[in-house]
Amino acid sequence: MVSRHHRALQIVSVVGIANFLLFVAIAGAIGGDALNGTGAGGRYYLDSHGQKTEVSRAVFVYSQVHAVSAFAGIILSMVAEVAYRATGGPHTPDRPRKRDSGPWGKEGR
Repeated sequence: MVSRHHRALQIVSVVGIANFLLFVAIAGAIGGDALNGTGAGGRYYLDSHGQKTEVSRAVFVYSQVHAVSAFAGIILSMVAEVAYRATGGPHTPDRPRKRDSGPWGKEGR
């Protein structure tokens, strides 16, 4: 049985990774992201590997917000994964950890 805290950590991790993948897909579809882009004089450009794409201010702001949330989500996913594993992860008192499991077992040491 997975505790509520472990379930919450799993959800945070999955949502963070999914948000990042969605950001990458959308950035590819709209021509880049605002983190690398520029905005001046009422003209806004996304950038992808040096290729600039002019977009509306709304798309530019969306891209900025999604980029920040995507990278924050990835960091949060990593922290959640570390916390999940540090607090026991999928292991329960009924099913103890296998300390000597691995490709070599006890004999390989």
